Amino acid sequence: MTVNLGSGNVGLNYVPTILAQRALELLRATHILPRFATPDTRYETAQFGQTITIPRPMGTTANQKLPGQQVTIQTPTGSNGLQITLNQHWEVTTVIEDTAALLANQSLMDLFVQDAVRSLAEQMEASLFAALNAAVTTNDTDAAAALELSEIRLVRQRLTEARIPVSGRIAVIGPEVETQIKSDTGLANYFAYQQATITEGSIGRLEGFDWYVSQLVPVITGTPNKRANFFYHPRGLIVAIRPLPEVPSGMGAVTSTVTDPESGLAMRVVSSYNPNYLGTQITLDMLWGVGVVREYTWRVRTNV
Repeated sequence: MTVNLGSGNVGLNYVPTILAQRALELLRATHILPRFATPDTRYETAQFGQTITIPRPMGTTANQKLPGQQVTIQTPTGSNGLQITLNQHWEVTTVIEDTAALLANQSLMDLFVQDAVRSLAEQMEASLFAALNAAVTTNDTDAAAALELSEIRLVRQRLTEARIPVSGRIAVIGPEVETQIKSDTGLANYFAYQQATITEGSIGRLEGFDWYVSQLVPVITGTPNKRANFFYHPRGLIVAIRPLPEVPSGMGAVTSTVTDPESGLAMRVVSSYNPNYLGTQITLDMLWGVGVVREYTWRVRTNV
């Protein structure tokens, strides 16, 4: 973890620092989509609504080099940058009357942090799903009643034809779609002999995709309603995460900003005394934006 102790008396900073470190550890293990996305994390602070440019692969081509001739220089243009707006700022704020007891009891602190992290993780996951759903246009098929093996193979073919890397592909589906796949007669032998898969109740790896289930997979309203299931490569889902500014010294608050080098997540924790509730007010908040490279993503709609 990279920890910025921020403003205020350093001796008082242990409260938000401990909470922030624990929260990021739990957040790293809780979410699905951010774990399988390409993070863009920089340590300079940012503000809500700020637009940043994320470099993209140039789409370079190989050129033949002939004797006595110069190399062919390829210059990146502005179109190769992915514009991302940092428009996701979410917070969890609570007041704890007995902060010392909370920190002294590891189980109690974990319960507090787990509840806060669950709320933040759901918002981050929902924003990523919303970005994927909004970005998909032509890369979209309708599996009608159920997601079957034939449809999965078609998606694999389409991504391969688009030269999307084979390794690391991800499938994220709704809960009822998981049941549909397990009930597919074409996969009966696969599930019959996958003992580890049966034990864990998961799909595991199938047709070159690592499969995950989320109740936050969006539903497209209509007649009938459709579940939007996504097949993608992590290169196509960009999460831009920026630390938030520290509270200025002398404002009556202690700030700690922690950045997790493993996941790229950054969280700010602000601690202050709330005289109205006679307790310590603690806020955990995060700022991020999402970008999608359409070529790396495919959506399959199924009936809910």
